[in-house]
Amino acid sequence: ALGDPQRAGRFVHVAGTNGKGSVCAMIESGLRAVGLRTGLYTSPHLAEPTERIRISGRPVSTEQFVWAFAQVHLAAELALRDGRLEHHPTYFETVTAMALVLFREQAVKSAVLEVGLGGRLDATNVVRPQLCVITPIDFDHESYLGKSLEAIAAEKAGILKPGVPAVFAAQRPEVEDTLRAAAAAAGIQPVWTSRWQAEEVVLYPEGSRFVAAGPRHIRLECPLAGEHQVANALTALTALDCLGVPDEAVCDGIRQTHWPGRLERVSTAPEIILDGAHNPAGARALAAYIERFY
Repeated sequence: ALGDPQRAGRFVHVAGTNGKGSVCAMIESGLRAVGLRTGLYTSPHLAEPTERIRISGRPVSTEQFVWAFAQVHLAAELALRDGRLEHHPTYFETVTAMALVLFREQAVKSAVLEVGLGGRLDATNVVRPQLCVITPIDFDHESYLGKSLEAIAAEKAGILKPGVPAVFAAQRPEVEDTLRAAAAAAGIQPVWTSRWQAEEVVLYPEGSRFVAAGPRHIRLECPLAGEHQVANALTALTALDCLGVPDEAVCDGIRQTHWPGRLERVSTAPEIILDGAHNPAGARALAAYIERFY
């Protein structure tokens, strides 16, 4: 009813448990650094719903958000009336459709989509992306995704599609086996982030700098705090490399990434840090950071 906005432009589709948002932000920043008009769709928002839909690094305006909602809401109401929809779209389905409509309307060339929950049945899985990325998988949303890591991984691997390249971050053994099987079933050879190793790592409270050693040696500076962000930066590097982004733009994009709510220092006297850790892996990363620097 909306004219298939999911077929307009190119997409990078990112699933996983932790690090999805940070990796999405770094990939989008790298694509923007190469001169592309970019889109970024993430969840949840921290202060305003408009944060979920970004164009060229900025949240859409209230007016754009309202306009997109009107388009999607009208299409849904007409489909309900005509019996083409059984239920009204959920909040997440509605905002996902709004993002796709806005990206098409604003002539976005390349958009990065963060999966909301799982992958296989997620609203974002309507796209046929240019690249799929799966960040580390851990326990989260077990009531929806399954009680075992294998079950959770199978749901997240549902974003994989035949002929679409994929990047996989380092995983637990049982998760790795599940992802390898899913990739084989889709007939794709995933690129693992382990092709790059972080060397000469210097961690400081506000971020890190290190050398990514792999096919080439690239000196990276990551402005996101926490040792786990080194691995996220390597995932973003691997994705951007697969997309053909030059090293200079990769470095600029990662260095210029802004991603609030993740070990974000909002005050120095007294020192106050905000973090959105909401599952065991996130809590471990937060604890490791506090232990290291405090």
